[in-house]
Amino acid sequence: MPALKLFRGNIADADLRLLRVFVAIVKAGGVTPAQVALNKSKSSVSMDLSALEERLGMTLCKRGRSGFSLTAQGEMVYHATLQLFGDLERYRNHINLAMGNLTGDLVFYVDDNFVFDLQDEMSEAIRIFSDQHPDIFLKMTSASPDVIEQAVLDGTAHMGMTALFRPMPTLSMDLLFHEVMQLYCSKDHPLFDVPDEKLTAEMLREQKFVDVNVRHDPIFSRFFEEMDIHAQAPTISSRMALVQSGAYLGFLPARSAARQVRRGEMRVLNVENGRTENAVYAIHQKEQGSGLIVRAFHKVLKDVFDRASRNGALVIS
Repeated sequence: MPALKLFRGNIADADLRLLRVFVAIVKAGGVTPAQVALNKSKSSVSMDLSALEERLGMTLCKRGRSGFSLTAQGEMVYHATLQLFGDLERYRNHINLAMGNLTGDLVFYVDDNFVFDLQDEMSEAIRIFSDQHPDIFLKMTSASPDVIEQAVLDGTAHMGMTALFRPMPTLSMDLLFHEVMQLYCSKDHPLFDVPDEKLTAEMLREQKFVDVNVRHDPIFSRFFEEMDIHAQAPTISSRMALVQSGAYLGFLPARSAARQVRRGEMRVLNVENGRTENAVYAIHQKEQGSGLIVRAFHKVLKDVFDRASRNGALVIS
């Protein structure tokens, strides 16, 4: 039996580059979709993958008409590579900490409506964090809750801020505040001029509703199951547009709808189970390579929102 071939070479910068390409391919689900993330041609990406396989002496993935999939060895290399990059990031952060200076990147995904509805709090947190750690490159992206959750889970984002309806064993979840959600109706909707005391469950069941992404409260969830879900919108801004069209009823954060309510463009429908609260969390992976940076930003967010909660700034009357 021939002796097993062992990888004994030193890991050079060229190897790290190829490994980063490999990770991008796996996250994208194949060579072709990885072109966009890597900003490289398909042939160039394929050549890098082949070079890595030759360097390691193994086949990492299967690609062809049947689709893209990792081999057993590819799975092992992928997870080992994620561990390697995490270790490298931790090493860099500890060296920077020893020097009294944190440097590196922080990719932060935030629920799309928070960027605008919590502009004062978000701006304060970013200002404080930037003053404390001026050499950290912050990349901030707004997205829907499901995208944020997946981005943190797969490592695309170091940290997220969103409403979650279930605990996840691989995520650290720290409550920041509670978000009030209410049922809204546009001035162009038939129910706009109907007084709350005359609204009935039968009348509501005859209307078209926009679905919601998060349902913490089981009573609220049952209320929704009885309604005619006729549209779906993953972000608050898109859900707002559907409700304002007058064609749908929908649940929106009270802070998001406050301005339209003051203008008389929308109203709250005060019906049974027409109000709920979402718990909004700061989330990150429990085993996070950028732990020092994540912890630093997490502390700032927590302090800012705790202070806002104590001062009543998060309450909509």
